[in-house]
Amino acid sequence: MGTSTEEKQDIALLERLVSGYRDEITLYRLLLKLAERQNAAIRRSAPRRILQTLSDRKDSILQSIDRIDGRLASPKRWLARMRPYLNGGRMDRLNRLLDEILHLIRDTARVEAESHELVRRIGATEKLPATLLAVDVAGN
Repeated sequence: MGTSTEEKQDIALLERLVSGYRDEITLYRLLLKLAERQNAAIRRSAPRRILQTLSDRKDSILQSIDRIDGRLASPKRWLARMRPYLNGGRMDRLNRLLDEILHLIRDTARVEAESHELVRRIGATEKLPATLLAVDVAGN
């Protein structure tokens, strides 16, 4: 017995989510690495231009993540409706990806919070990019 058209569409939407979330994971990993580099740069009192370059790269990555999220809007709405009815390997894979994204976001927020605390302690706000100073580590 073959797979129905509706089932094929569901599988395609789920695969779009998996693919998009994989792309986001790659970007979130880069974002974490840049946050760590920026934290290290603050600790060694790096010149403002270095901090600005790192901040600009982080902004670019966040914009890329936003674009991916925009492309995933329709599959996410589908998932919100269908999640109670889905199970199996594909959902397990999707859940693992979502867990990894959450872990990366929390790690990045932790590094950003450390950077903000360091900046506050050393009082070096005059040499930091405004985007670094405006980061909301709570994710809001």
